[in-house]
Amino acid sequence: MTSSEVEKLLREAGAFLQGHFLYASKLHGAVYIEKFRALEDPALTSKICAELISRAPTKQPKAVVGPLTGGALMAFEVARQIGAKAYFTEKIDGKNELRRGFRIEPGQEVWITEDVVNLGGSITDVARCIDQTGGKVTAALILVDRSKGRVTFDFPFIPLLQITDLTEYKPEECPFCKQGLPLVAPGGRKAEPAAKG
Repeated sequence: MTSSEVEKLLREAGAFLQGHFLYASKLHGAVYIEKFRALEDPALTSKICAELISRAPTKQPKAVVGPLTGGALMAFEVARQIGAKAYFTEKIDGKNELRRGFRIEPGQEVWITEDVVNLGGSITDVARCIDQTGGKVTAALILVDRSKGRVTFDFPFIPLLQITDLTEYKPEECPFCKQGLPLVAPGGRKAEPAAKG
């Protein structure tokens, strides 16, 4: 599956939204990738995860871990396809933690799944959590990488789609704020009213 084919699938699913958005990086922009328009479709999620597995290291782990919520959905489907356990992390006091009796054995190899990567904070935090158990991250499988090369890891980082042409603005430089357009904060983040300039 080529990058253009992946992008076409996501666009057809309605995952590319246009507007004035607050990103997790605190920057603003005109395009938001709503991964749940893809992940709400089990058949599409299965197809996406199968493609990611085909790009991953041939040695498959016995556990796949993803942060809530999108990464966890992907972890379940990847694990189902490779016959592994599916775990998820939850934010406790701002940090990802394994709970609910999920257990990774010392030396156990693990894949991380994540939906959209901006600055890589979630993957770094999940990898820290796995390291603390004595487990070893052997790959991170990503739906969309929009980090523009700002992040690096010491394990294979495998995005299905890389987007490098989305323009981001500091709030004080945002042309949409200057126009007074309402700022939308997807994913439960809180947006302040746009400043008029």
